[in-house]
Amino acid sequence: MKAKTHWIYDNFFPDAGDMRAKIEQHFDEPYGLKQPFTHRTIWNYWYIDKLYIYLRAQPEKIFPERLPQFMQQLRHFAAVQYGMKVPSNPLISMYINGCGQGLHNDAKNGRLAYVFSLTKWDQRHFEGGETIIHHFQTDDSVRFNAAAGTSFYSLVEPLFNRLLVFDDRAPHAVRYVQGTMHPLDARFVIHGHMEEPGRIAYVEGGLEQQDLTPQWQQMSGPVSQMLQANGQHGFITFEVLIDPTGMSKSHVKHVQLLPLGGKVKEVQVCLDSALEMLSGIHWPKSEHYSKLVFALCSHPLKAPI
Repeated sequence: MKAKTHWIYDNFFPDAGDMRAKIEQHFDEPYGLKQPFTHRTIWNYWYIDKLYIYLRAQPEKIFPERLPQFMQQLRHFAAVQYGMKVPSNPLISMYINGCGQGLHNDAKNGRLAYVFSLTKWDQRHFEGGETIIHHFQTDDSVRFNAAAGTSFYSLVEPLFNRLLVFDDRAPHAVRYVQGTMHPLDARFVIHGHMEEPGRIAYVEGGLEQQDLTPQWQQMSGPVSQMLQANGQHGFITFEVLIDPTGMSKSHVKHVQLLPLGGKVKEVQVCLDSALEMLSGIHWPKSEHYSKLVFALCSHPLKAPI
C-alpha cells in the first residue's frame, strides 16, 4: 500500500452557502459606511518574500455563528476518517491578483492539512488559485521520458464547498491568482492542520465511557518502535470493531508510511506486524458492540528525524 498525497471531499458542509453569504455581507459596503472600522480591518497581509502572498483573517470575525458548527463537523470527520484531532481554529484566506504560495511543506505543522473552499469557482474571472501537490514518488516511466505539469504533481481546483485533505509532508503550493482585485471574485479558503491526539480518537458504542488508556499504551509505543526499526516514517489509521466479549477485528483505513532510508522493510510487513500487535490487545467487556478509530505514528510530530 502506497501513501496518498491527498483526498477530496465535495459538498462537505451543509451550511457552506450561509458562510459564503456572510463573506459577501462582510464586503457589501462600497463606501465603507455600513460597518465600523474595526470590523473592516480584520485582514492581515501575509507576505513572506518569494513564498507567501495573501490576506488572512480569523473566520470567527466573519461568521461567528457558523464556525462552531463547521468545526464540530470537521473534528468529528477528522476523528472518524483519520483518527486525528483538529487542535485549533483555522484561518480564512483571501487571494486576489498577485496572491499565491510558493513550494513548501508543513511536515512539522501537522500530519494532515485541510483546505475548505468558499470560492465561487465556477463564476470566477481569474486564472490560478489551484492547489499544487507534488507526488511522493515519480515513476520511471515519467522520470526517464519527456514529461511536464501534472506528471509530477496534482492540481486541485478549490470548488465551492470542497474539502481537500493532504499529507503535510508533501511539497505543495497555490498557483498565483491573476486577473481580479474584487474581493467577492477572490479565492476564499478556510485552512489548518490535523494531528494525532495521543489517545484513541474516536470511540462509539459500548466502550464510550471506558478508560482505554492502558490499551492505548500497549499499542502506541510498540507500534512506533517497530515502524522506526523498519525504516518507516508516518502513520497508520486503524478501525477496530469490538464485540461485547472484548473480541476484536482490526481494519486498516489509511497507510501514510514513507521510507526513511537505510534498513527499510516492505510496508506490508510493517502492517502485518502492527495488526499482530493489535490482535494481542485485551479489550474490556461491554453491553454493546464498539467501533474505535485511531492513528498510530512512527515518530513524534515535532521531533527531529
